[in-house]
Formats: sequence, structure tokens, C-alpha cells
Amino acid sequence: MAMSWQEANAAVTAPGQIFELIDAEVMGVKTQIFKNAPPHLGLVFAGARGHGDKTFLVYEGETWSFAKTMDHVDALASLLVNTYKVKKGDRVAVADRSHPSGKCGRSRLAQCGCAGGPRDLNPSRGHSHPANL
Repeated sequence: MAMSWQEANAAVTAPGQIFELIDAEVMGVKTQIFKNAPPHLGLVFAGARGHGDKTFLVYEGETWSFAKTMDHVDALASLLVNTYKVKKGDRVAVADRSHPSGKCGRSRLAQCGCAGGPRDLNPSRGHSHPANL
């Protein structure tokens, strides 16, 4: 018999498992966190770079490898830091339509230390146009 969602969740988050959960306090709030999670996103991206041409994202028939995704992340990082002078602590809105390039944008903002969030800009609703990056 197949496991229920609750049983499967309990199995992968149990002590000794890769997704083991532990109790912690984050910014004054008691919560559960992954014991084995990398301490920052930079290590997550460093690990992703090691996967090269393996498939990372598939979107409407378009396939992005880890290498292609990281190339886009790096290009956007350079643009944000060197051209737009974005720095750690800045707040940056990312306009995307759930396209893989939008995922690169939010990934790079996290690596730069910025607070980024999705923003669905729609001029027909009175939203302003984003800068063309």
C-alpha cells in the first residue's frame, strides 16, 4: 500500500534523514528548520553549478540546464551590481510571468543580499512599467 502524504513527510523529515527537521528560533519566532540545509543561498547556487548540462527547468517545452541558468544568473548579477548599483540590503521588485528568466532574477537578488519579491506588473491595471533590464 502506498504511503499517505503525512507518512511520506514524516519519513523524510525524521531524525537522521536528509530533510530532518529540528526546532529553532528564527528572528524571535519558534519554528522548525531543516537540520542539513546550507546556511546561505550562495552554497545552494555553488552546488547547482556542479550539475552542468543536466536539466534544471522545463517551461512550456523550453529546457534550461543548470549551466544555462547559472549563466543567466551571473549576467543579471553583473547588470544589477555594476550598471544599476544594487547592493546588499536594497529592495528590488522582479517583474516576470513565471518564466525561467524570472527565477534567475530572484535567485541573483538573493545572492546579492537584496530583498526581492515577485511583482506582476500589468499596465492595464495601472501598474507602472518596469525598467528594461
